[in-house]
Amino acid sequence: MENNSICREYSNDVVAYIVYKLGCIHPFTLSRVLALVEMKWFEEHGEWPTSFTYKGFLKVFYVDGLKEFIEQNQCYKRVEKENHGCIMYVCKEPFLPSNIRDLIDNVINEIKDLSIEELNNVAVNNHLYSSLLKKKC
Repeated sequence: MENNSICREYSNDVVAYIVYKLGCIHPFTLSRVLALVEMKWFEEHGEWPTSFTYKGFLKVFYVDGLKEFIEQNQCYKRVEKENHGCIMYVCKEPFLPSNIRDLIDNVINEIKDLSIEELNNVAVNNHLYSSLLKKKC
């Protein structure tokens, strides 16, 4: 499954739903959950659910344009906490088809008890990680 050009355009709603479900989420955590959702969707459907691109190396990556995407959308609010900042979703619950919403819920359930380091390791050790970094939409 190396076809990296088939992409759906759920970018806005996938990010919104992840932040909506997880509450006040650190951007690092958001990027890891988003990557896991992308890889799981690709594994099951042979297409990417968003048009985001990923830049990275063996054990670290970032979602190109995610910061600007969030800053330009009024449904996201940055909150400064004691040791870090986080992002909240402040609009009504985003709509997604049930199959992708259920997939996101499953990913969140699988990672909910992981530390930030463990979450990163799950993402970068996924067998589709190199495909994610090569993704072109």
